[in-house]
Amino acid sequence: MNNTLTVSYFGCIDPKYSRNQTNIWGLRQAGATVNEVLVNVPLTPLNAGEHVAASSLVKRLLKKFLIVPVIVRQWSVLRNSDGIFVGYPGQFDVPFAWLAAKLLRKPLIFDPVILMFNALSNDIGVIAKKGLVTRLLEKFEKLVMNLPDLIIASTIEQKQFFIDQVNVPANKIAVVYLAADDRIYFPTKAPKKSNEKFTVVYYGLFTPLHGLPHVIEAARLCQNDSKIVFQFIGKGQLYQEIRELAEKFDLKNVEFYPDLNESNSMTMLQNADVFLGFMESNATALREIPNKVYQGLALGKVVITGDSPAIRSVFTDGKNICLVPPAHAQALAITVQELAKHPVEAAKIAADAEAIFQEKFTIKATGEELQRALIEVVSKTKN
Repeated sequence: MNNTLTVSYFGCIDPKYSRNQTNIWGLRQAGATVNEVLVNVPLTPLNAGEHVAASSLVKRLLKKFLIVPVIVRQWSVLRNSDGIFVGYPGQFDVPFAWLAAKLLRKPLIFDPVILMFNALSNDIGVIAKKGLVTRLLEKFEKLVMNLPDLIIASTIEQKQFFIDQVNVPANKIAVVYLAADDRIYFPTKAPKKSNEKFTVVYYGLFTPLHGLPHVIEAARLCQNDSKIVFQFIGKGQLYQEIRELAEKFDLKNVEFYPDLNESNSMTMLQNADVFLGFMESNATALREIPNKVYQGLALGKVVITGDSPAIRSVFTDGKNICLVPPAHAQALAITVQELAKHPVEAAKIAADAEAIFQEKFTIKATGEELQRALIEVVSKTKN
């Protein structure tokens, strides 16, 4: 594509968050100019009651006003852009961006990643599902999600969710799948020795959404196979609970690495045999595909994740991914054991996984999809 698009990437957001990084770098690789009109606010957790207490929420909200002097200083940058793009987590940045977009007659684009009221109440469970905070957030998000000219969804099923939950018109939503940062996630070609362990890796946050109790149960079912090891890299809301569950069963085939992160775990990730995705059975897991799936593909690993309409809309079970019924530890254990017993078949799935990643989910590939969507909305605004 020609360099025909100039975008102001906007908000009090964390530019190092994976979706923001792949959006910015992907657009640049596709030929767009991306100017960062933002305040760097590192992403902090919202996985405990104190994180959503009134004082905490007020502090988070007040930080959003830090964007005002940035808007003033970079007004000419905004004026010379083709569109204003609000990154994640940007629900409270959208009103500021909308006002600037209206004054400058520019299209406004927003990549929400999640709906906060749903994530905090249903997925993480830190606010009551029918409580006042949830109801207020839902009303606010219905307003915010209808201000932009274009909303980005990460799957077809998430697009339908936005339509159903916050009444965004279908023609205002573009589907752009997540990417993995292939500058960081790439396969190692070093062959494994025949006597090495068969490692199954869970990598990410310990939240209810990921179904980690089912992974522990699968490890328990695999404990008589001395070759299979389950490795948990990361920590989070349920870390202590999951660790205690492994200790309860006295699992010798489970290892925890809570102090490892993206910057210091890459050797372990590249040495893994299997990457795990969503294992829980809930509505979010059925309509979304998590970062860790794409990261596993980029690393050239066999990815096992819960069967869902979102996954099947892109991947083929047994060809470039392995699907198991959600919340089904026995099925997960059987799949792991079969892969460990049949390394040739596992290697073929891993190779096809890497191939589909290179075709569709690199930063450049998704950046080109994103730029096409942005060019279309810019053209509509100008006409």
